[in-house]
Amino acid sequence: MAKMYAWATIYNGGESKEGRDGRKIIMSRNVTEAGTEVTQAKLGISKEEWDGLIANGSVRSYPLPKDIRFGESPADAVVRKLTKGQGEVDPNMLMEMALSHAPQGGGPDEDDDVPVGA
Repeated sequence: MAKMYAWATIYNGGESKEGRDGRKIIMSRNVTEAGTEVTQAKLGISKEEWDGLIANGSVRSYPLPKDIRFGESPADAVVRKLTKGQGEVDPNMLMEMALSHAPQGGGPDEDDDVPVGA
């Protein structure tokens, strides 16, 4: 199986106790930081949960860009890297990012007037 990496901070379980007023108090959390190599077993989650993390992009088959600036999205870091000509970008990562940011609307309908040359 290919290596997989967290592209988001993953909060998975932890310890809690009931407070005096009956509310749940979180004592500790199991946190996996973005950029960490992960597996379903390391996270201790079900196949459905694992598949969900992959489907929503929280876990991907390539590492996060190493030079992300504070507050910058991974996609913006890749674009910045490309526009400044700073090395190569994994083509699989580039394709997945392009598909995940594709416009959601369809093209023009058959009856729509489309200007010549558009």
